[in-house]
Amino acid sequence: RWNRYNGSSWGEASTAGLTHGGSCALADDGTALVWWSLNDDRYAATLSPDNQWSAAKTVRASGYGWGLSRYGNGFMALIETKDDARVYSHVYHPTQGWLPPKPVTAAGAGVNYVSFDTSQSAAVFTWNDDAAVVMAAAFDGSAWKSHELGPAPLMFGTSARVGKLGHLVAWRYQGAAYVERYSLQSGWQGPAKLGTTNGEDYGPAIEVDDTGNAFGAWVNGASIDWRRSSHTDDKWSEVQHIADQDPYTVWSSVDAAGNIMLLWSNPLGIWASRFE
Repeated sequence: RWNRYNGSSWGEASTAGLTHGGSCALADDGTALVWWSLNDDRYAATLSPDNQWSAAKTVRASGYGWGLSRYGNGFMALIETKDDARVYSHVYHPTQGWLPPKPVTAAGAGVNYVSFDTSQSAAVFTWNDDAAVVMAAAFDGSAWKSHELGPAPLMFGTSARVGKLGHLVAWRYQGAAYVERYSLQSGWQGPAKLGTTNGEDYGPAIEVDDTGNAFGAWVNGASIDWRRSSHTDDKWSEVQHIADQDPYTVWSSVDAAGNIMLLWSNPLGIWASRFE
């Protein structure tokens, strides 16, 4: 079931059935969208700002959901169809409903270990394919364009972040963390090696703020290593360290002012550090 808390009380819970793959997203005006799987089909329902649930709608028959996020004044969902193994983006517009889907990947792309991020007018999707190649697709508001980032082992994840001036993606390969910028003016700028890592499962933590400042952090032995790149520059600072943390993995988040919060887990718990 789904429900919303307005700061003082809970609203009316949804009656939509949920088997697995459930997720939700919330718009600035209070509209919410939830989606889930039932019998391998993808369903969705919306919650109005005055707490009225819509009827459930089939977004895609025989499809696997890869992500749901805010997009424009509505939402964007990514679904991989089971008939042609191709990922499509489905945009929900608040007044027009679900718009026609757009292809994100080629058929039979072999999508694994994904990352997905959106803004008001752009989106980036990254994945590892069956040929041990890490891929990225950028959406400019009208079409998706794929880009090969480089080789990557199948078991390690990717990271994607969307910014107002450009985007950032990261991945791991042969004990090193890599990152590549995407400029809205000139496209992909080529990969850069951030540093060595023994991290697994999740992609390196990366962020890009509204002015184009970029940040990357990753696990390296007992330390968390990190670097910065100013504005839209493809040059990165020297490696800095948060030593003696014994981290399992590291996550990050950035606010509108460009302040970055790092979080990591280790045998003693979950920790955080703020970068201003």
